[in-house]
Amino acid sequence: MFNPMPMMFHPTLLVDSLDETSNWFARVFNRPAVRWEEKWHVEWLNPTYPLNYSYFYVIADVCLDALCPSLLKLPDGKKAVYPEVRQLVDIAWYTDDIKAVSIQLEKNGFRTRNQEGAVIKDGDVPPSNLVADCPMIWSIPEDTGLTYEFFEMGRRHWDYYSEKGDPRLSATWEDGRIERSDPLGIVKSAYHDVHTHDRARAQRLYVEVLGGTVIAEGYDEAIDSDYVTIAYAKSNLRFATPRNGRIVDANGVETQSDRYVGITFEVKDLAVAEQHLESQSVPFAQGKDGLFTDAAKSLGVRWGFCQAKP
Repeated sequence: MFNPMPMMFHPTLLVDSLDETSNWFARVFNRPAVRWEEKWHVEWLNPTYPLNYSYFYVIADVCLDALCPSLLKLPDGKKAVYPEVRQLVDIAWYTDDIKAVSIQLEKNGFRTRNQEGAVIKDGDVPPSNLVADCPMIWSIPEDTGLTYEFFEMGRRHWDYYSEKGDPRLSATWEDGRIERSDPLGIVKSAYHDVHTHDRARAQRLYVEVLGGTVIAEGYDEAIDSDYVTIAYAKSNLRFATPRNGRIVDANGVETQSDRYVGITFEVKDLAVAEQHLESQSVPFAQGKDGLFTDAAKSLGVRWGFCQAKP
């Protein structure tokens, strides 16, 4: 039976307005918003669970979740756990055995929590507020630096969800296929950029505990940072440590936590991507490794574009 797990489910981007975010993605990426009724058979979901507090955007092999916290009101007065800052805040991963993931993390000193923030013990993962056969857990950022979600999607949801929500759930998915309507010519993701004070912790989590592989180490002159890149679950994570020791959030506030800074994509023709960004008045800086947008002017995200390898 076809099973692409594990792989990245989605990055989460916190926003204040879904409409303004949709307009931006339509203009810059030419990607439509995917609404909940286009992903889920909503009649199968918890009838009191809120819908369309977030929209998905499918960009090559990345399915990004743009979420508006003020619209997320959980059943029975339960409260979701999200920070106030508007930026990329976590990475969610698919798994086909969420109990085993929870136990493995706990055994190695990385706690997980449920949707309301209660710490999970001994793999006792509760049914989700969304629907019983889609349990989800989150790591504790004090343990893992950044928040990481793990999500097990019941098989009955795959066929419909794969139509618009995540085409990678279909056995017909082709990695590296460029959308004809893509003005940027995106081939696939290159890496997800996380700034951290503790690269050793990131390596322990993703290599020793979760089974990823270090594929590169080096120095990035553009951001004056040392980095390690780890391949895990069909994605590349680049953990960078600024040499000045400072990590700030999208509001410019210094933080001791990790910060998910941006996503870099490989494109077919970097010159074409550059022309499109200019035509849409998206400010960017050009360096030897590609083009990188000004996060303050692009939804709090440093979007990167680099030339695809032959």
